[in-house]
Amino acid sequence: MKLETLLEKLAAGRVVPLKRNAWEKLAGEFTRADARPTGCSGEIVLLRRDRAWYVLEEPSPDEVVLRAFKSKKQAQGFIDDRIAAYDRIWDG
Repeated sequence: MKLETLLEKLAAGRVVPLKRNAWEKLAGEFTRADARPTGCSGEIVLLRRDRAWYVLEEPSPDEVVLRAFKSKKQAQGFIDDRIAAYDRIWDG
């Protein structure tokens, strides 16, 4: 997928799944601002590009999922909620 296509889908509010090899070709276009381990499904990564914020999740070894957020605070809130869900899984 081309960067322009990815950014258009994200701007339209879509959750965009990508094969890991496709993501690896695009990853350099984003700045990694933070990452938190999930304990079972890779990392949840906070990304930035220009003034936009994104969250990358790793649902499987060969796929990533990207979401766009309007602010860093909103993206961080999403990450916090995800980490809390993973913590509940581990706590039973």
